[in-house]
Amino acid sequence: MNYDRRQLTTIIFALVLVISALIYGGLLTFTYIAYHQEDCDFANIDNIELHTGIDVPETRDCDCKYSSRTHTKKSTFTLNMSEAEITSYLAKNSYHMLDGASMHTLPSGLDITPGNKLFVKYGHSNDATYIIVVEPGSSRMFVELRYLV
Repeated sequence: MNYDRRQLTTIIFALVLVISALIYGGLLTFTYIAYHQEDCDFANIDNIELHTGIDVPETRDCDCKYSSRTHTKKSTFTLNMSEAEITSYLAKNSYHMLDGASMHTLPSGLDITPGNKLFVKYGHSNDATYIIVVEPGSSRMFVELRYLV
């Protein structure tokens, strides 16, 4: 087959357009699935980031538990950052230091190291409420995400 330059350009443009549309559609599908994934089995960090608007930093490990009865996800991340990097992250992302009088507002069951400073961020999206607690001294981040059903 002999194609002239204009036909070849049209074919290449059409292929690029189709491939771009497939990639875009795949990304939209992944985002939709990650957003609606309430349990801990798939895309846990992406789900938390989409519902809270925060950037979960690089992590070494995660312990996640989901209660279908209360539609609540509790995740504990060990951050792969130095304490100085965590302090910088907290400042950039508007976390507030928690004082002793506010300790009652923390979710139950947190494995907090006594005496460590805690930084907190509360919020809500259209279909979830959340509290994020960061403990720089232990490089841990606790996230409680409660889905509004």
